Amino acid sequence: MNRACKENGLSLKAPLSLLSMTDLIPLADPQQCRSALAEVNTIEGRERLLTWVVQLIQGLRSMDLPRVLSAGDLIRLNDLEKEMEGHQLRLEAARNDRISDLIRDNKRLQLEVLERDLVEEQVSRKSKLLEAINQVLNQMVADRGEHYLATTCLGAACELTGSPSGFIVENQEGIWRLLAVASDISESAGAKTDGSSVFPMNNFWREVTQTGETRAFAAPGAHPLWQPLPDGYPEIRTLLAVSLPGKAGVSGFIALANNPRGYAFIDQADVETLALSFVEALQRKRAEQAKQISERRLNLALDSAEEGLWDYMVQDEEIFFSPRWFTLLGFQAGEFPYSFETWVALTHPDDVALLKNTIHTATRGDEEAFKIEIRMLSQEGQWRWIQVRGRAVERNVRGEALRLVGTLIDFSPYKHVETALQKANEELQRLAALDDLTQIANRRRFDERLNDEWCRARRDGLPLGIIIADIDYFKAYNDTYGHVRGDEILYAVAQSISATLKRPMDMVARYGGEEFAILLPNTDLPGAAQVAQEIHKAIEALQVKHRASPVDGHVTLSMGVAARVPRGERSPIAMVESADQALYKAKAQGRNRIVMAGMEENICC
Repeated sequence: MNRACKENGLSLKAPLSLLSMTDLIPLADPQQCRSALAEVNTIEGRERLLTWVVQLIQGLRSMDLPRVLSAGDLIRLNDLEKEMEGHQLRLEAARNDRISDLIRDNKRLQLEVLERDLVEEQVSRKSKLLEAINQVLNQMVADRGEHYLATTCLGAACELTGSPSGFIVENQEGIWRLLAVASDISESAGAKTDGSSVFPMNNFWREVTQTGETRAFAAPGAHPLWQPLPDGYPEIRTLLAVSLPGKAGVSGFIALANNPRGYAFIDQADVETLALSFVEALQRKRAEQAKQISERRLNLALDSAEEGLWDYMVQDEEIFFSPRWFTLLGFQAGEFPYSFETWVALTHPDDVALLKNTIHTATRGDEEAFKIEIRMLSQEGQWRWIQVRGRAVERNVRGEALRLVGTLIDFSPYKHVETALQKANEELQRLAALDDLTQIANRRRFDERLNDEWCRARRDGLPLGIIIADIDYFKAYNDTYGHVRGDEILYAVAQSISATLKRPMDMVARYGGEEFAILLPNTDLPGAAQVAQEIHKAIEALQVKHRASPVDGHVTLSMGVAARVPRGERSPIAMVESADQALYKAKAQGRNRIVMAGMEENICC
């Protein structure tokens, strides 16, 4: 039709009033209309053309068509009108599809923005948590008192969660004490800030501590066990209560209050993490091991905040490294060529593919920003962990990156800190289960193992044996030879018993004073008695003189032996009591002997 219009010297925008019937009839030819529509590639262009054709048809109908047109022309005109109506319907559907596509694209972009904002918020929150942990670690390294450590932890927790009030409470030998306070608590309430005041404990707080679960209360007053705090304490409207890890030997909780927005799951998780760090630091102070955390580690952690800059011009394959880019690896600024090959050469072989793929993906426009962790070679010949951040700051019309800019951060110190903390935790756990004097397991570790082995034996239907041993007339030995020699005997006996036990599953522990407990999994009564005889021989072989002993001139042991297959609701305490009663009989029968629980005869040594 466009061609027909041009051949007639007409424009699609020409008014119909300027056209003669001779002009209009060729323009309404259906084949020409179809050809004209096929030549138009845009929805807008087709809409204009269809509008013009409809107007043309309407103009033709307003004339005296029977006089001008033949019957065949009228039929073709009607067919053309119907065909144009079909085109209009398809164009309307195409327009609606295009609108739907735009709506979907808009929603997708909105979701991408929300996801990016969420990631940035999470990174910011984790940075704040790391800063809070560093504050606690700093107090530990600074060799300050427990009150300063608790106050620092509480202040960091309040800042992390937006809480104006809070306190840390610990059960110290049955007394619930305030280790730290963060609020306007009047001293008239008995809440001093030196960690010596007693907290008004009630059933609500006891439940929080006993369950060991983190609890967030939008309205704590609605809890059935809630009791308001005494006068002088602030009114608590919202509450986050985090139990201190009781398994680590610290019983208590951190309470944060009155955040007007309440407490989200991330608040709970962050404070739980901070509480673990606080308890670890507190235990180290109490074990006098805070000095093991060196000043060097702290300095490395602070130095890691310095960043090196890189600027990569993709098309020119030119890259700029800032001086810090070199010096954080120990090199002189500009010591190597400014090229991407330099970066690759200094990267660990296992990480080269990650670096190349990340840069390649960023240049293609698939990602707006990126962050990876790779190892790079330092001047000392060591591999350092480097965090690489970057983003495209310039793109061409096809969305391909023209320029990438980013930073390098040496976070190897954090790796060292993580390793040091892990080792310190392992050492702390070992010390917590060890008796300082005898260097064997302590009572607490024995009780834990006894419960575990009891449950295992009950599940498998196997016997479990136990021996309670006591050094005969140990008080008389101390009175005769002195406590220093007495400590030496305790150590020698403990090590001798430990050396007698042949199986890795067997265990000896200092049960209390001069008493020792030997745990023998999968061992019946005769087998446990045999182990007791071997222990007696080992102690006899020591030949440690004991002139104050009425039974022998050397150090001897009295032992009670018990064994059973756990069944029903019985507890391991009953078996310990049986062995203890057998020990009592051994002492009553003259000492330096072995008595088996439930047996008339005994082994007299």
